[in-house]
Amino acid sequence: MIDSNRIRLAGMTLTEVMVSLLLSSLLTLALVSLFVSARRSSLQDEQLATLQEVGRYALSFLSRELEMVGFMGGFDQVEVIDNAALVSADQSTLTQDSCLALLLDGQAGVTHFNNVNEFGQETDHLGQSTGRSLPSDCNLGYRRLVKGSDVVVIRRVKDHSIQERGFSTDNLVPWAVYLSFSDLSGPAVMHRGSDLNAVTALQSRSPQRELETWEFAPQLIYLREQSDVLCTDQGAPPPELCRIRLKQSGYGLSPPQCLVDGVERINITFGIDNDRNGMVDQWADVPPTALAAPIRSAAVDLLVRSAVLEPHYSDPKIYLLGRDVYDPIQDGVACTEHHRRTSFHTAVETRNLWSLRP
Repeated sequence: MIDSNRIRLAGMTLTEVMVSLLLSSLLTLALVSLFVSARRSSLQDEQLATLQEVGRYALSFLSRELEMVGFMGGFDQVEVIDNAALVSADQSTLTQDSCLALLLDGQAGVTHFNNVNEFGQETDHLGQSTGRSLPSDCNLGYRRLVKGSDVVVIRRVKDHSIQERGFSTDNLVPWAVYLSFSDLSGPAVMHRGSDLNAVTALQSRSPQRELETWEFAPQLIYLREQSDVLCTDQGAPPPELCRIRLKQSGYGLSPPQCLVDGVERINITFGIDNDRNGMVDQWADVPPTALAAPIRSAAVDLLVRSAVLEPHYSDPKIYLLGRDVYDPIQDGVACTEHHRRTSFHTAVETRNLWSLRP
């Protein structure tokens, strides 16, 4: 005969089964929640790391270019640089309001457009038009500019003369633009590599007839939108940091070269030395054109935005970039507040002889 007590001990009651299932479900739910939380944290860390990488690269690039703004190979008498030889074979004069003329203006180290709108028209920190704008023929890749960001044209020569790189004037690239001078007091001429007449004329005016030649490398730096549709269910594609340079395979400007995605705002202010005592007297959104007030330093503020939309995340912060205030919620693009952002700031001292001239 089977003992009924042994039967009860060999199994589980219904209550015990229900408790066991409940504990198993709770444990499974806890593990799933832990996995989801870890996954979300990993994605957030990845986005923050990407923001840091993008911001540091863009800040390093802009800082380096602003440090070298107006560097003409040690030649500091920029007002005597002659660029009349920069004439195309099929063009008798350079149109002064063209984008090419803007980049070839060797007498101005920098041209800055503050808080442009999507069409390249400049506004002040209050949003009012200043009457200045980018030339209409600047090929920006048929994309809209980022509204509220700055555009800057930086003019300088490359870091080393062609003589230091082991070249001679016989090895000049025909369509490249060069700055040649005999000594630091002038004369100086900007010419294309194929223009031997300009080089010969300069040599005839130079007592020693030994020229120093540097390749001229200006660039227009700006932010543009990647798409005309700024906000979708997947989020707003981040803007691109791009530049336009001189074409070396022909006359004119090269197509836009985009360096990195994710830079949402650029703000640049310039430290001006009004009394030429070597100290910054004021900070200005737009640098003066007169040589009597040189630029001693430049401050750069960047705002970097993630590419991934996070519907459950909202950025409530208001960012101060120079004198400009940016509120993502009031940006007019509904989804942009659901992106992560990080701001970057640095100040650099210009290291060209033009700015250090007493």
